[in-house]
Amino acid sequence: MLGVLENEKRLQIIRILLKFDRLCLSDIARELEKAGYQMRLPGVVKHVQRLEEAKILRSESGSLSDEPDARKTIYSLQGKERAQEIIRQLDKITNLLASCTTFNETAKLALRIQANARRATEEEIEELRHSIARCESKMVNRYLTEEEKGNIELWKMMLPLDAGTRYPSIKSMKIETPAS
Repeated sequence: MLGVLENEKRLQIIRILLKFDRLCLSDIARELEKAGYQMRLPGVVKHVQRLEEAKILRSESGSLSDEPDARKTIYSLQGKERAQEIIRQLDKITNLLASCTTFNETAKLALRIQANARRATEEEIEELRHSIARCESKMVNRYLTEEEKGNIELWKMMLPLDAGTRYPSIKSMKIETPAS
């Protein structure tokens, strides 16, 4: 089933049918176009058929003729609650993967800054600040383990360092003397 749902256009078709409940192919195509997907009717048919094969959509003939007429066929979700749950689970998986990627990028950057014998540049420090802020956002932070959150706290301790200095030294300290 995940193979069927890995296509963004099929997910959009499901979202459209969640919104409108029942539509014909031309209405689905029109709604896809409004959402920014340029598709001809044969492309919509292909995606709808894949969703039907996965038992996510069902079709009903809209006419009383003996032969089925694709223009009059109405499509609806097999189980609205099931489709909503599938979308929720996919969104959760997407958010989890995005959180892992964000943490991974931040870890690589922090370790690169920490491991280099050279001094950190302003750009690197600013990039680390930005990456840590993304890790601390609600969207990412709720998926992190306690160990990962501890790493973020450690990396935050690296931030007060000014660009160009690795560790504070006496030479870099400015001591002001009172004017006589």
